[in-house]
Formats: sequence, structure tokens, C-alpha cells
Amino acid sequence: MKMYERAWLIGICLTMGSVSAQAFCALRDPIRNINSLHAPPVSFRSSVASIDADIYREVRRRLPFSLHARELGRHTLYMLSREGAPDGYVHARSEASRTGMVEIVWSLDESLHIRGFRFQRCRSPQRAYFESAEFHDWIRGRGFSDLLEAIPDDGDRLSPDLRGRFEGREELAVSVLRSALKTILVTEIAWGDEMAERRLSAMLVDYCKAEKVVPVIVDGQPVAYVGLTDSGQECGRAVRLPRAGAETRSQALFVFDTRGECLGVWGADLYLPKSDVAGSLDDESNACEALHLLQERARKVAATPR
Repeated sequence: MKMYERAWLIGICLTMGSVSAQAFCALRDPIRNINSLHAPPVSFRSSVASIDADIYREVRRRLPFSLHARELGRHTLYMLSREGAPDGYVHARSEASRTGMVEIVWSLDESLHIRGFRFQRCRSPQRAYFESAEFHDWIRGRGFSDLLEAIPDDGDRLSPDLRGRFEGREELAVSVLRSALKTILVTEIAWGDEMAERRLSAMLVDYCKAEKVVPVIVDGQPVAYVGLTDSGQECGRAVRLPRAGAETRSQALFVFDTRGECLGVWGADLYLPKSDVAGSLDDESNACEALHLLQERARKVAATPR
């Protein structure tokens, strides 16, 4: 590790003790912000995680920019549910600009794509455009890869194809896009395990009518989840397969019945082979074969004895 980076990380560790009590990116008035971004009925619970030096290094590895020291410490993610089913996340993050801090409340769907946002604080004269339906329509549904392409290289300027769209508004556009990228990445890194467990439990309830979900622990880690009826009988199993080397910690989730038949899959498309010739028979054959192999791998993991 280079000397300046070591010194920077030492500074982070010293800083975290003073910032952990009052996070730099706190969401003020969660109920009002969540209700303004989502139609009722929606419920939520909060989950606190420590954004530490390890997460700082991971963000720096995956993005051309990183977190400010004041963005570290304890932060809260709001996990949304609708009628008992997982329904996305709300997370606030801040980004520096020449007009001061820009604080943005982001709403993400279960795949961590942008669903909406609102400014919690922004003094830029360019603000009005980014609150318009035009910009919200443009950013809605975009994921990590889409946003990263919008500010390539050093992350300080827009890609050439977007400069016309945001002419005269480039500075705030970059701040908003950087905030969105950090929100998605930090959410996935810091809360990935908890989000996966939440999705797996919901799949067992949905597909197997489970009343209770218990983990199968191997070497201190959950490798699968078992769905139980109200009488304690096993009614299904669910498992996740993390994808090593992905741009975010992508995970394929599978749920099986007691005979080992696959009932549902979430996120497996991230693993399937992609081709420049979309829709060809070869593409479909390769995708089917890859999904079959992935499913067989998940089935073996799901069969781990309790």
C-alpha cells in the first residue's frame, strides 16, 4: 500500500470514532421522505451498517472516485415492504459541489436500479431541471452499469453523448450521477448479505407457503435456508450463489420444493452468457445450458444437511 493511502486510511479510522454517532448522509424525517417516494401502502424497517475502511477500498476499486472520509461511519438503510413482500430500499447519500453539499434520498428497487429520488438539500441553481419529470424519466430504471457509462474515465465529467442533454447543467448532473453510483455500490456491499436473506425468506414464503425460515449453517456461515410449516415440517429450501468478480456482489437466488424441483429463480440472468447477436438459437441454447448448470449447482448446495 502506498504511503499516502496508508496515511489516509489511518485518518479514516481516527475520524470514524467521531462521525459514527451522527452520520454524514443521514435521512431526515424518514416517514415523510419514504411516503413522498412511494405510493401507500408501504412499510419499512431500518438496518444500520458500518461503512468502514474496507468498504472504502472496495468502492475505490470499482469506481474512478471514492468516498469522502465523512461518508464513513454508521449509516442506515431503509428496507421497504409491500403487503409483506420485499419492495426495495431507501438510502440517503451526500455529494460535494461548488454550491455546497448535495444531499439526495434515493429509492432503489429490489435489483438496485433507480426507482426515484428527491433532494434533501441542494442549493444549485440547476436544481429545477433535475426535479423535472424529464430527468426522472431518464434516470428511472438505470442500474450500476448504465450510470457508470454516463461518467466514464475519472468520473468528473459526462460522457460525450450526454453533454448535449445536460448542457449548462453538467456540474449538478455529475454530482447526482456520482451520488447514485455510490448509493448502489455501498448498499450492495454493506447490506448484501442481509438483502439476500430477506429475498430468500420471501421466496420461501411465496413459493412454499413457509411459516418459518431457518438457516443451514456450515463453518459459521449460512449456506441455505429451510422453509418450515407451522407444524415444523420442511416445505422447501432456498439458496444463493454469489457471483465472484461481478461489478457489484451479484447473486442468483433459487428456491426448491422438498423433492428438489426448482420453483423459482431471481437474478440468474446476471450469470447467463451474452452475445452481440441477440435472440439467435445459439444464444437461447447457451443460456438454457448455463441456467441448467447453475440450477444443478444450487440444488446441490440446497441439499446440505441441517
